[in-house]
Amino acid sequence: NIFDGKRETKLYTTSQVPGNIVWKMKQNTTLYSYTITTANDNAKYPNRTIKAWKLYGSTDGSNWELIDTVNESGMARSEERRVGK
Repeated sequence: NIFDGKRETKLYTTSQVPGNIVWKMKQNTTLYSYTITTANDNAKYPNRTIKAWKLYGSTDGSNWELIDTVNESGMARSEERRVGK
């Protein structure tokens, strides 16, 4: 689960196609920062770490604004964290 706050759980896919994760907040929310943490098995599976992503936000679910772009995360170690904007 990517939103449970636990480092023991993770999102994993074997797809080579870029994926989308979309969620709706219960109320309008201002994003000040976000954190992505790698899984605890990077030493065993070094090529599964997320390398690039784009983060978008929307107030209506139809019009999306680019908030952050990461082209090379540099995250290679187990349980490494990357804090965005």
